[in-house]
Amino acid sequence: MDPWPVAYNRRLASSRGPSPDHLETCIVVKLIRRHNRLQFRRGVYDLALSLLATIATFAFFYLAFRFLINAYGTEALLPWLMPVVITVMVLNFATGWFAYGRGVGQSDYHETDLFVNLGYGMTGGGTVASIYAARATGPAYLVSQIALGAPLHLFKGLQELRFRVPESDAFEQRMNGLLDSIVSKKRWHSIAPYRELSSEFACLIRLDAVDFSPRKGSVKARSEFVAQVHH
Repeated sequence: MDPWPVAYNRRLASSRGPSPDHLETCIVVKLIRRHNRLQFRRGVYDLALSLLATIATFAFFYLAFRFLINAYGTEALLPWLMPVVITVMVLNFATGWFAYGRGVGQSDYHETDLFVNLGYGMTGGGTVASIYAARATGPAYLVSQIALGAPLHLFKGLQELRFRVPESDAFEQRMNGLLDSIVSKKRWHSIAPYRELSSEFACLIRLDAVDFSPRKGSVKARSEFVAQVHH
């Protein structure tokens, strides 16, 4: 018996003909479309969050610096207000870029240095002192996470959009042929025969259609994927 999707594609060819117009019915194409739709939604969602966080951060620093200028009667510094705010925003995005590159994300309040435990839950006095400390550091934590979220969500959204799988008949045909070959092996085997199709192979991993062991340099079709296909 032919392994799936080999048998599936052969049934398609016999019933509809091997025309590229029918590529939309192939499982690889369906997986690509589903993956790309999900990546697009995630990317747009993160970009929207980044925009909102950027607006909130800009408004906070603008109003804070404006308040300080008015409070201390230094209206002569007003022309410098916008350049200072823009500089702070640039530094904020630079900090976010380095944090994103190191894999650092937003942190829970209890994981930051702003959390001060003065004996919360241990004694009555310690609990009250911790609550009052949280009232002072809590807003600072909120502002820091919103400010950091602006660049983090931006870079995350751009990466999610970039990680979409190319949609072209030729590329999809090569991916489908590659998956046919991997499924036909029915076991772990070396990736050596697929080195010339590295881009297509990487996309199959991205679609969760195969299991890949970088340490051993071997691959096999995912059992969950094959089971889903048979159903």
